[in-house]
Amino acid sequence: MADVGSAILEGRHVIANAPTGIGKTAAVLAPAVRSTASEGRRVLFLTSKQSHHRIAIETLRAIRERSGIPLTVADIIGKQSMCPRPEARLPGPVFSRFCARAASSGRCAFHRNDPAPTVSRIAPMALHVHELVEEAVGAGLCPHRTALLLGASADVVICDYNYAFSDLSAVVLPAMAVDPGSVTLVVDEAHNLPGRIIDGMSTSLTELTVLEALHHLRTRPQYMRPLDALRGWLAEVIGSTSPGGEALLEIEGPAEAMSSALRERLDGPSDVGGFLAELQELPLPTDATLAIDRTLRFLGLWREERPGMVRYVTRRDGDRAVVELMDPSEVAGPVLQATRCAILMSGTMHPQAMYSEVLGMPRDRTDARDYPSPFPPSNTLVMSVTGLTTRYVDRGEEMYGRYGRSLSAIARSVPGSMAVYFPSYDLMDAIARTLDESVRSSTAAEMPGMSKEEREGLFEDILSAERQRVLLGVAGGPLAEGMDFSGNALKAVVIVGLPLPPRTIAIEAKERYFEGRFGEGKGRLYAYLLPALNRVVQAAGRMIRSESDRGAVLLLDDRYRFPMYRGRFPPGFSYSTVDDPVPALDRFFGNRAVPGVHGMARTAGQASDDSSPRTR
Repeated sequence: MADVGSAILEGRHVIANAPTGIGKTAAVLAPAVRSTASEGRRVLFLTSKQSHHRIAIETLRAIRERSGIPLTVADIIGKQSMCPRPEARLPGPVFSRFCARAASSGRCAFHRNDPAPTVSRIAPMALHVHELVEEAVGAGLCPHRTALLLGASADVVICDYNYAFSDLSAVVLPAMAVDPGSVTLVVDEAHNLPGRIIDGMSTSLTELTVLEALHHLRTRPQYMRPLDALRGWLAEVIGSTSPGGEALLEIEGPAEAMSSALRERLDGPSDVGGFLAELQELPLPTDATLAIDRTLRFLGLWREERPGMVRYVTRRDGDRAVVELMDPSEVAGPVLQATRCAILMSGTMHPQAMYSEVLGMPRDRTDARDYPSPFPPSNTLVMSVTGLTTRYVDRGEEMYGRYGRSLSAIARSVPGSMAVYFPSYDLMDAIARTLDESVRSSTAAEMPGMSKEEREGLFEDILSAERQRVLLGVAGGPLAEGMDFSGNALKAVVIVGLPLPPRTIAIEAKERYFEGRFGEGKGRLYAYLLPALNRVVQAAGRMIRSESDRGAVLLLDDRYRFPMYRGRFPPGFSYSTVDDPVPALDRFFGNRAVPGVHGMARTAGQASDDSSPRTR
């Protein structure tokens, strides 16, 4: 709280690496709110999860009640998620076009009415976004427009990352009268920010998408010819790449392919930019919008002349051309340079120097802070286990069987539910098949493509389970980072292997780019190694949420004992190394010896305290 108060007063930025469960939200919002009352500074609180929106609202309500500060709060999510119309179920690009046209033409009744009287009435209420939607719809208003108007006078605005770190900011921040030069910007779970920026500035295109766009433009030959040339370019670069392979591409490729067709046009612009602008304005039927907008988005991003972009063709998991932002500082840097004070907080902002560099934070006014865990170290047992690895060259049925036997023995020694996180869904499936039947029957598995509701169902299943449940998921996925298993619902977290990303052409390009931009040795570190280790720490953090929680963290891979990995974890994340974790688990949980359970391997010959509880 003292660090945040000083940063706001002095106009500095703070990167706060602080463990989960200690009350970061309240510790940041309390001094931030005090500044709104004393200095008139507004607060923009960015978070990527709706559950964290609710936490922020509840915290602000408590602060207002305790302090007596007459605080006005606006809670906003995406326009489509707030829209009450049935068209909100359309795909994103289709809904965006529909909404813009319905509003501008006066065909949307919710958008025609003036929200000002309702905003005046609800301003003192500090409503959660779902409550705001209910109030707005009840008054016949567009909820998103109502929220933006409320935001224009609010002391604190709670919204998603993209309201500040995307093209959307040019529209919504002026609508809410947000001046970066005087705002206090708070970024919750800020370790996610680089990835979110990269996702927002990356896309891909398949030949099938272009063919679908051509189908919808079949009565407009002036648009078909340039797009057919684009389809031909795609077919050529894919065809010249070996199956399962990848290849870097030049920025000029699509423009060169389309140029002759554009020059032949007599009724419109002959350059790619003009063609894209013209196509964007076409009145299109709903079923035509998605493929055409995907094609337009690809061409628009492809033409971005940023140094931190990589363009390539891949034939892994589908044939497509990809444009991807490598350097999030291209987007975040200007925002953070212009912002008066920014507080970036997370339990895995380590090392802070990496986040400062990849986000382009101003060096002369950015402070890095590490806050130790206040929870008793004896509450957490952390071990790495030898004899197992997910290295590609060692994968196979024999290794999968070893993992299955180890996980089954661990499950029998854990007196409650546990979560097991894998590097990929494929490995999860391969190893899950080798679990003992008694363990396999208690599993609940995250699957690719699961809806938010389905994931929340798994989460609730673990929270309410009266018998042991074994949650299977992927490191870096929503159930490894997006859910808080409170009430000591998990007694153990197991990380299978090292969640290193596949060695793709994009990763290798990013390593080279970071090496040149940030210095020798930082390419592989920033692009490959540290993000994987942070996924491990995030997954481990699902378990200990309060000072009374107890549990074990197990790292199942030989490589965790190597200094290049062990030495890169944040301060406080220490662990012993054993061949067999079961005896230590039984001592930690106070289990009685059960015949036939401890048949894995002998203990590692460590010193007697080598399997004792260690601080995270």
